[in-house]
Amino acid sequence: MNYKKLDQIKTPEKWLDSLYTAVKFEKEGRDCREIPIVKKKRQGMRTAAILICILVCITGITAAATSSDTFGEFLSDIFGQHKVTEIDREQNKDAQSSNLQTPDIVAESDDTIDLKENMSVVGKQESFVSEYHYDKEDNEVVDRVYEVVKGGLRKLEPVQFKGNYDGEPFSFEYVTVGSEIYGFNYSDDIAEVFHYVNGDTVYAALYQMNADNEIKKECIAELNLKTGEVTKLSGDNMICNFVMSPGGKVILCNHRSDGYWSVFDLAAKTEKRVYGIDGYAQTDEIEFVDDYHIITLGEPHYVHNTEYYTTRLINLSTGEIEKEYDGYGEINMQWSYTKKDKTLNLVCITNDTTFSVEKVDAAVQPVSSAGDYVLFGNWEEDDTPLYLINLQNQTSLKLDIPKAMKSNLEIHLVKNKKMMLLANEKKAYLVDISSL
Repeated sequence: MNYKKLDQIKTPEKWLDSLYTAVKFEKEGRDCREIPIVKKKRQGMRTAAILICILVCITGITAAATSSDTFGEFLSDIFGQHKVTEIDREQNKDAQSSNLQTPDIVAESDDTIDLKENMSVVGKQESFVSEYHYDKEDNEVVDRVYEVVKGGLRKLEPVQFKGNYDGEPFSFEYVTVGSEIYGFNYSDDIAEVFHYVNGDTVYAALYQMNADNEIKKECIAELNLKTGEVTKLSGDNMICNFVMSPGGKVILCNHRSDGYWSVFDLAAKTEKRVYGIDGYAQTDEIEFVDDYHIITLGEPHYVHNTEYYTTRLINLSTGEIEKEYDGYGEINMQWSYTKKDKTLNLVCITNDTTFSVEKVDAAVQPVSSAGDYVLFGNWEEDDTPLYLINLQNQTSLKLDIPKAMKSNLEIHLVKNKKMMLLANEKKAYLVDISSL
């Protein structure tokens, strides 16, 4: 990142404040590309800010939640006995599984492994769990990577890739699950490995620094995992934040110093500017509908001194704004909500779909969202129920978790597995929510 350019960027004050925060992490030796660059322009979900996929959690310790299996029994009563798998490795550190579709560390019938503080759910589709530590320079070093499977976590064997960018070497380790790759332990001139893998082909952002520790050039490159071949697809001016499309066809590029977005077509090796996206939009304010369509916030407008946004559907192939909808999503880019009396109303911005959840007594808001699922609650009140909602199926489930359990509860929705991870200080449980 070019630190000297920050004072020259003409951008909203909140964006600059957050960008300086990202610079702080980068100067400390952490990968600021793993940290959200900007804050939301509106109040949304309450999430942690250390890593992209840190669990939503509540502080506090309660004996009832950690000294018995009452919580596991409670979850089984709600979801069904065969939907809940306990995770706790403490007694089974040496057990191994030879079946690649079962957890690496297996115990009895409940498939138990340890859930540590230095473990985070990572990946675009949240396919992986990373276990890491920090070295003496405070750089994150990934020790192990797991895949979430029925019964727990399966350890994946990493592979190392070595290449060079204009004569300068770089390397990283990686694991894959399906069409998703997770790159980690970067060295030298690699900024990012994009999430999509097609056979042996993946894409990455490569960069080089100058003597003043500023990025002097950066490009998008194609990597062949089998042969080690590195092919530059773009010029060296791609000093950007990037968002790859779900199927790996295009990459959105935020030229942060100049305040605009472009789209890079990987097959055609061409780049063109996209005018319908706010130049300082956050990545969570852009959502891919498919490889060539996105929805994002439109221009703000004011009614009686109150700021309102629209939501735009943009065709990346033509660069045109195909549709513009009133309002914006508070849950994700497509879904918003209102609450009147004891009725929680869910509203889809793009197709006017609405449905309601009745008898919601307390003040609640989205606390976690992944794919079709959203969890409503109030972390400030331990006796407030949680509401798990499937937006696609328009179904809901009330989780009336006892106060003693909720005060020390961590929750994470694993969208690509249709599972929910719940943990207290001692134990964790994977819950199958696919039937909701």
